[in-house]
Amino acid sequence: RMEEMTPSMALPSDIPEMHEFMLDDFLPSLSLATALGVTREETHERYLGLTRKCVMTGTSVVLRNHSGRVVGVRLCDIEERGIGHSIEGLERLSEKLKKIYRLVDVLNQNKWSLIPRSVDKLWLVEAVAVAREYRGRGLSRVLMEFGVEEATARGVKAAAAEVVADASIALFSKYDYVVLKEVVHSEYLGEDGLPVFVCPEGEKRAQLVFKML
Repeated sequence: RMEEMTPSMALPSDIPEMHEFMLDDFLPSLSLATALGVTREETHERYLGLTRKCVMTGTSVVLRNHSGRVVGVRLCDIEERGIGHSIEGLERLSEKLKKIYRLVDVLNQNKWSLIPRSVDKLWLVEAVAVAREYRGRGLSRVLMEFGVEEATARGVKAAAAEVVADASIALFSKYDYVVLKEVVHSEYLGEDGLPVFVCPEGEKRAQLVFKML
C-alpha cells in the first residue's frame, strides 16, 4: 500500500521544518551548489529568508508523510511587472553563492520583455523538491499541481522558474513550460576563462522557463 501523503498550503508555522528540509534535501540535489561545494552553513540565512518570503505569498505547498514529517516542498513567490525580483541580503552571501546568483541574474535579464504584455503578475516557482527516499512516487506531480488556483486567485496569469537540474528541466517541460532563456555551462566562463560550473551529475545547462496559467 502506498504511504499516504498530505499536501497543504504552507503556513507560517511550517517555516522552521520547511527551512530544514531545504537545507537537508533541496541543497544536496542542487547541481550548481554541489559543483561549487556550497555548504549548509552558507545557505542557512538565504534559505530561511526565501522560505519565509515564499510562505507569506500564500501559494507555497508543504507535503507531509503519515507521521507528519516534511517530505516535499514547493516554494513560490509573486513578482509584479516593473517592480523586479530582489534577493535580500545579497551582499552578505558567500562568494560561492554570489556565483550562483550572478547566473540567475543572467537568466533574468530582460525577462519581462520576453513575456506577453498581458501578464503583469508572474508566479515564480522557486523550488520543487521531494525527499530523496520518496522520489519516483509521483510526488513532484502533486507539488506541481496542488493549489495552483491560489496563485490565479491573486491575479497571476503566468508562471516562471529558474531550473538547473536535468530532472527539473524535464519536470517543467512535462508541464508545458517553454524555455525563455538558456545558459550553457560550458559557455558561461569566469575571469580565468574556465567554466564557472562543472556539475558532478553532468548537468549542462540552466534555463528560465515560462507558462501561461
